[in-house]
Amino acid sequence: MNGHDPDVEADVGVLFVDDDRAFVDAAATFVGRHLPRARTYTAESPAEAREFMEANADDVDCIVSDYEMTHETGIDFLRSVRADYPDLPFILFTGKGSEEVAGDAFRAGATDYLKKEMGTDQFEVLARRIEQSITASRATREAARNRKLLDAAIEAMEDVFYVFDTSGRFLHWNQALVDQTGYTDEEIAAMHPTEFFGDADAERIAEAIATVLDGDDVTIEATVQTNDGNARAYEFTGSLLVDGEGEPFGICGVGRDRSNRAHIDELERILDRLGVPMFGISGDGTLDYVSGTRERLGIDETDVGESVWNVLPWDEQSEFGTAIRKGIEAGISTQVPVTLPDGSSALATCNPSSTTVSVRVYLTGLD
Repeated sequence: MNGHDPDVEADVGVLFVDDDRAFVDAAATFVGRHLPRARTYTAESPAEAREFMEANADDVDCIVSDYEMTHETGIDFLRSVRADYPDLPFILFTGKGSEEVAGDAFRAGATDYLKKEMGTDQFEVLARRIEQSITASRATREAARNRKLLDAAIEAMEDVFYVFDTSGRFLHWNQALVDQTGYTDEEIAAMHPTEFFGDADAERIAEAIATVLDGDDVTIEATVQTNDGNARAYEFTGSLLVDGEGEPFGICGVGRDRSNRAHIDELERILDRLGVPMFGISGDGTLDYVSGTRERLGIDETDVGESVWNVLPWDEQSEFGTAIRKGIEAGISTQVPVTLPDGSSALATCNPSSTTVSVRVYLTGLD
């Protein structure tokens, strides 16, 4: 096994396999000149190449193999490579050029096929094919990784996520849609978006879909009829999806369960009547509203719109500040003890909100 390391920093590795030692060394050398960022390796048999791959697979981004070799053909070698490395670029570079060999190579999973020619110009062509194959392979892997990350993020959402085409056929949805509506994947695949709603809301949803298809984003509240007969209030968003030519092909959106919104509003009314200090903090860190806070915190309606860290008695780096960041950035509810300006203590309940107020804070357990 020989290795050819160019003087420049290499970021791709190419393994050449040919039982003609002089030719395989020449191929590695000349390709290295035309593709300076490549580190080249050579093997004089498929067996030697497999042994190298077992120890150095992470260093190889492409294999270039001859077809006619002493103990097995390049296609036999290709099949063994595909068993262990299904996506690794593999170029059959052979002096036996025929449509039959080319067809067999592509059926076995070859990335490319190139016939050997006389002279050194062939290596410039080969270098281009290698670079193209590696670039395409890396782009495919990156797209696959990004898709996995996106899918994982969508599945981790507590909110419902959905994509359907312009006819209303569901193309993608997350587990939250199944869990929250009670319909199976098979049932959802056969449903139209309006079938999740009663007649009145179904008509409004149909109008909202039409609005999105006309190019406008939509936010709408409607009540979902779950599979077990219950009703759940949701806020839905919808945005148009277009293809590479700008043609609409679907709608994507998010559904947020608002069924507990009425309970939260009633709780706030009760707390307000009891004189419990409450205030809201917007996503930009400004005070959004206040109630019953003048006596214990020294803030009132005139402070609305100000940075909370300029008007509240706690520092942004305090435990309370951390709780607010968790609410705004991660949607996490937190309870933390706080000390009021008069030296008394209280418990601050920091609840994230889906409305314009990012975090609602209630002070309870006052001394």
